[in-house]
Amino acid sequence: MGFTAAKFDPFPGPWRNFVDRRDEDFAIAYVRAMRDALGPEFELLIEAHRRFAPAHAIRIGHRLAEFGIDWYEEPCLSENIELVAEVRRALQIPIVTGEAIYTREAFFDCLARRAADILNPDICVIGGITAMLDIAAMAQPQAVVMAPHNYNSTLVGLAATVHVSAVIPNFRIAEYFVNFADLCRDIATESLGVQDGWVELPTSPGLGVDLDVEKLRAHPHQEATHRGFRQYWEEYPRKGYTPSLR
Repeated sequence: MGFTAAKFDPFPGPWRNFVDRRDEDFAIAYVRAMRDALGPEFELLIEAHRRFAPAHAIRIGHRLAEFGIDWYEEPCLSENIELVAEVRRALQIPIVTGEAIYTREAFFDCLARRAADILNPDICVIGGITAMLDIAAMAQPQAVVMAPHNYNSTLVGLAATVHVSAVIPNFRIAEYFVNFADLCRDIATESLGVQDGWVELPTSPGLGVDLDVEKLRAHPHQEATHRGFRQYWEEYPRKGYTPSLR
């Protein structure tokens, strides 16, 4: 599909502040394999899911720097934004935070503390288009760019994100889940297409997408479980810590 960047979490093991040295070595080997396979121009966006203590996040960040990564996302809890700021002060790689920040006021505090080079608010949880425009406007004078998070939707949410991205001057890149695309197209009468890693700006009324309500009803809400996470860790190829590309 022509993508020139990929975001991934290379860190195995339990989600806790302490990082086992073997898990750290595995992550570094995984990123090295990605860089070797994809070449120097491909953008590697490393995700940490807010789970490290600053000492571990900083040590790992120094090791990641040799691979020319394009960002280090959510190394520490954004609820305690000073932890993220501590990591940013210690590293020379771009730091991302914002997907778990849900108010303009919290983003204002993040910017005031110079905690990040890139913000990734999610339009589905931050308050919609107006809130995204406000955050982008706050970030621009601070030389901070926007890379909208988009886990919640590759249809309505993505369409809203695309419109915002087209009009803010500090847009960097937007998240897109390829594995959600088929389901979203199935429930849409109009959807967005991706060509060579780019989304064409819609020109039809509103957001430029529409839902087939009857098809949507075929996918009723279900309570989330943790089975998927348990299965993931049970099946994770930990023996030998050999990275693989799939």
